[in-house]
Amino acid sequence: MKPVSMKSIWAAIGLAAVLPGIASAAVVVATAANPQALTEIRTRAEHGDVGSQYAWGVSFLRGTYGQTVDPAQAVPWLTKASDAGNPLAAFELAKLYDDGTGVARDSAKAMPLYQKALDGGRSEIAAYVCDRYTNPGTAAEPKSPEDWAKAFPFCQKAVTAGDTDAAWSLGVAYYEGWGVTADPALAVQFLQRAANRGKLPAMELLAQIYSDGKLLPRDDAQTFAWNRIAARNGSRRAVLAMAHSYETGEGVTADLPEAARLYEILARTGAPEAAAWLKAHPEFPAAALRANIVNLGDIRTGLILYAVDSNDPRFTTLDMAAYIKRLSEEIYPSKALDAEIGGTATAECRFTASGDLDDCIVVDESPKGYGFGPALIRMTDKLRDSGNRDAWSDKYAGKVLRLGARWKPQG
Repeated sequence: MKPVSMKSIWAAIGLAAVLPGIASAAVVVATAANPQALTEIRTRAEHGDVGSQYAWGVSFLRGTYGQTVDPAQAVPWLTKASDAGNPLAAFELAKLYDDGTGVARDSAKAMPLYQKALDGGRSEIAAYVCDRYTNPGTAAEPKSPEDWAKAFPFCQKAVTAGDTDAAWSLGVAYYEGWGVTADPALAVQFLQRAANRGKLPAMELLAQIYSDGKLLPRDDAQTFAWNRIAARNGSRRAVLAMAHSYETGEGVTADLPEAARLYEILARTGAPEAAAWLKAHPEFPAAALRANIVNLGDIRTGLILYAVDSNDPRFTTLDMAAYIKRLSEEIYPSKALDAEIGGTATAECRFTASGDLDDCIVVDESPKGYGFGPALIRMTDKLRDSGNRDAWSDKYAGKVLRLGARWKPQG
């Protein structure tokens, strides 16, 4: 397998959104043209009211009172408010210097202002600065070692506050030696922290670290384990790596039929490497692999394949379809829930000889990017842990279960 480049991992991140906590705190509510309000706020600002100085400065960034947007006029008022200790003014002023908006671009002036805003109680700014100075999607220029060095203390504070992206940034910094001396142990520590909180690029990079043997001794078992975790979270690259491992027996017991199943899933989604593998292995025809799939709807309602989910010793039983429906209400992706967005996902899992569900792979998800695929995989975990395994084994050992779920926002 080809190693994953840092460029491709960065590309998987995409553009970072502005932190909601900062955005909401920094915006002065816009109104229609209001000469009276404009005069009043300006008068208070001129008489030294710090809050008004901040509001008056921001109004030139937003056109709050109907005036023409003019960042250059915002600078002196935000400077006055910042000098008087207003952390939000310091933050807005730092962004202007960072972007070169209304003033000459000057990160040397921006960083102390960010620090002033952070020291003034705006703890969320640590994550903002960490992201801005380490994520190439947040500004026009590529990130330099100097940028990473500037970001490092902010990233440390953000990680302490529990920020997942900051943990990823520190992991990359220690991995690459960007802004800090490279340290394999710390790289893995922070990458694992980010991966355990669902950061897919961190899972992929951990798999690479254990695979290429450059940072740590090569460990095929760890490589397979992290690829499996990444695959559960939607990484097609990781599914391809798992198929290769099952083919070669690296890190896992060799299993050509399972390798073929994974290659066939990838071929369905247009992966040329997978299609080439199937063409080179006619003993695993795609039609036969697909014929081995059992749809959830094909399992007869009331069959002993039930799920048990109750503390009541008398048990509560549901057929699989009903259980999946209930789980979709309990396991709703947080990002989709916050956006009040519904969606669907479909996964395929193999039934093992012991009646377990194994290697569940998302084969379809809509819309993408809201976590519906990983949510369905978590649902299969619940299903796997709750069923009559003897009945599953007797009826479906060696088969592949295809199941789907639909999420609908309440209201």
